[in-house]
Amino acid sequence: MKLEWSPLAFRRTHEISEHIRQDNPAAAEAWLQGLFRVIDRVVSFPDSGRVLLEVGKPEIREMLYGEFRIVYRRTAKRVSIITIRHGRQLMDLGELKGRS
Repeated sequence: MKLEWSPLAFRRTHEISEHIRQDNPAAAEAWLQGLFRVIDRVVSFPDSGRVLLEVGKPEIREMLYGEFRIVYRRTAKRVSIITIRHGRQLMDLGELKGRS
């Protein structure tokens, strides 16, 4: 299974880790390591995430990591990380279409 990151997901991951790093560099590193462990699990078991309620399509799923939602699209050969969002934020459906 191939893994790819959208520019938005990459940018959000960087922004979140930098925000954490301002107060606690070790916590930021631990957050990133945990995020990558969850994503590795998603790549190995792409159907393990729940279908994203906002769209209801089986190929668009999410996995929770702490307070964050990892939103991804899965196909037969690929997992594409679409975005990383705080769980309290409403989902911007435009992000799922690649407009953000």
